[in-house]
Amino acid sequence: MKHRTLLQILTFASVALFVGVQSMDVDARGRGGGARGMGGGGGGFARSGPARGGSFAAHSAPRAAPRGYGGQAGRPDRVGSRQDALGDRRDDRRDYRDDVRGDRQDYRDHVRDDRRDYYDDRYDRWDDWGRGAAVVAGAAIVGSAISAAAYDDLDCTTVVVDGVSYSRCGGTWYRPAYSGGDVTYVVVDPPPGY
Repeated sequence: MKHRTLLQILTFASVALFVGVQSMDVDARGRGGGARGMGGGGGGFARSGPARGGSFAAHSAPRAAPRGYGGQAGRPDRVGSRQDALGDRRDDRRDYRDDVRGDRQDYRDHVRDDRRDYYDDRYDRWDDWGRGAAVVAGAAIVGSAISAAAYDDLDCTTVVVDGVSYSRCGGTWYRPAYSGGDVTYVVVDPPPGY
């Protein structure tokens, strides 16, 4: 309780001292001396300066507010710099979006090229395998397929059984089929009766 009362007294004394110093400063400024001339001049204004002739306008030019301290003088600079910053941010966002679009397009092109390379390699291997399978006529596996180019290299005869066309190439039987829009020939079991 004693500490609380002591703290209140110190706080009140500090506030009173502060208010007293401020009022002395205001009083000194009212006499024209400001804080530096506390004992001088007993009127409203100092004897020298613009008030001596009776008018502030007659002896002093209007002063512009310092830039950056509010008022109208600093406003156009602030507005201009703010617009420049917004324009820079807008340009940065536009550049970023363009970069992202370019990266996406590069990625799509890369994926498309890889896919084409994969299918070209696969087709080349399939074509090579088909030619090799044609050479080993009796060893073809049912369900395996050869390309039309490999089939053209074979010596085959066409046999129709129950309205279904078969191709007999040595000891291997083929039926035409489609794979990805291309004609291929799939190894099948011999038709009934052969």
